[in-house]
Amino acid sequence: MKKDILTIGRNGKRRESLLVDFDKDIGFTIVDKHDTNEYLYCYIGPSAPNRKDYPDVPVGFDKIMVDYISEAIKSGIYDERELDLKLQKIINVVGNSESASSKHCVFNQ
Repeated sequence: MKKDILTIGRNGKRRESLLVDFDKDIGFTIVDKHDTNEYLYCYIGPSAPNRKDYPDVPVGFDKIMVDYISEAIKSGIYDERELDLKLQKIINVVGNSESASSKHCVFNQ
């Protein structure tokens, strides 16, 4: 399911990006449209093989992530600041150091 999407980072930087794939149970991966080796965002869903590496996922996290990426697919815009506002209800997103990578993300190029 490759789809062009505009991503907006926490600093307001806009990038032409590509949603590589999305499955509500497995997760999603977003890469830079012009450099598909540059992973920007990913979500590891409850059925992803590497989910066991994240045992402390807060209640409600998966629903927020799935609902948000579904909205982003429809609108064509993934705004990290908007997602942070939704996630702040359940976790501290400030200083989140997880970074997207081919090793971390469930869908690879």
